[in-house]
Amino acid sequence: MKSLWRSFLAGSILSIPALLLLAFAILSYRQEYFFSMYAIAWSVFWIASFFAGFMIAHFMPPGASRWRKVLLFFIGGLLAWVLSLAVLGASSLTPLCVGQDNGDGNNDIFLCLFQTALVSLVYTPPALLSLSVAAFIASFVLPDRSQTAEAI
Repeated sequence: MKSLWRSFLAGSILSIPALLLLAFAILSYRQEYFFSMYAIAWSVFWIASFFAGFMIAHFMPPGASRWRKVLLFFIGGLLAWVLSLAVLGASSLTPLCVGQDNGDGNNDIFLCLFQTALVSLVYTPPALLSLSVAAFIASFVLPDRSQTAEAI
């Protein structure tokens, strides 16, 4: 029987990078006009990475190798990151960005998309690095081959 506690713990560990990013946005951008866009996108990253970690841990075959676990957790986190960037890109086309006063005029679509592209380029390397660490740590939540062989 699959352990829901292990799945919940793996999902929680995989969502730590998203929580750190969300906390950074809240502490840094709270007073800015673009705060809503980042809060929505990083919340999607948080929920999607938790869901990915939970589902991967729940449906992982019992005899999977450590490398396979790390790879699947990382791919799940990567898909959550791509989804959050898509949400950020889509929200940059809405009045959350377009038409907002940025201090030297109003934003147009080009400026909003350019800002989203720059944020994607700057935030992706640290996000992927933290996701790889979280995937490695989450892989230890699931039992190893030796532990599953002893249980049988």
